[in-house]
Amino acid sequence: MRREGAVELVRRHVTKRTSLCHMLAVEAIMRSLARHLGEDEELWGITGLLHDIDYEATEASMERHGLVAERLLSGAVPDAVIRAIKAHNFENTKVKPETRMEKA
Repeated sequence: MRREGAVELVRRHVTKRTSLCHMLAVEAIMRSLARHLGEDEELWGITGLLHDIDYEATEASMERHGLVAERLLSGAVPDAVIRAIKAHNFENTKVKPETRMEKA
């Protein structure tokens, strides 16, 4: 998925300005970190942008946070993106962060 497609998905699923600003900030941080570490800046950036795509839908039930995102993004992004998104809520998804991107 290209950034334009990710932004469109975010606009469909995120209504709160604070959530959107947070997701854009995380995207920028992830891109910068990827560049610093010599990693795939586009992949890391998309992951940062999409990492909370399901937050508004799961805010009241954090055990689902990341799992709803998986359903929304399945087939549209690489598995590494979905795994990193799930790993950022590892306490609930049980997906332990292992790669650099998942830890970031």
